[in-house]
Amino acid sequence: MATITRIIDEVVSLGHEIGVLSARLTRILVDRGLILNEFLSWLTPDEFTANQANFDIEDAGVIRASSDASRDVSGFARAKPSRRLLVVNVGSNNIVLKNQDSSSTAGNRIITGTGGSITLSADDTALLWYDDETSRWRIIAQ
Repeated sequence: MATITRIIDEVVSLGHEIGVLSARLTRILVDRGLILNEFLSWLTPDEFTANQANFDIEDAGVIRASSDASRDVSGFARAKPSRRLLVVNVGSNNIVLKNQDSSSTAGNRIITGTGGSITLSADDTALLWYDDETSRWRIIAQ
């Protein structure tokens, strides 16, 4: 609570016009880890027409994925320590996040936490975090 109070005090003390205030507020929240900078960018790739291994997420924090049929995703490329990734199924077919699947490079693989695959139906989401200790993406919320 003290952190939020300090943030509010910092914002109030800025006293600038609303545009500058908004930009500074966003920067303060990002700096304090209250808004994850990763979620400020997203990627809507072409519809998956095949299973995906080492899928390149570029610099996106949100992946808006769709597929022509049920498709597997075995891993995500461009991992970095503590990176977060939100995967959203914006299509009508299932997207299946595979657990520790050897189709992807070891450092790009996913640990689902269930020991099995996790299926994202239409409009489902999964939040992943890159664990640099195990060099794996971990599903931390669904």
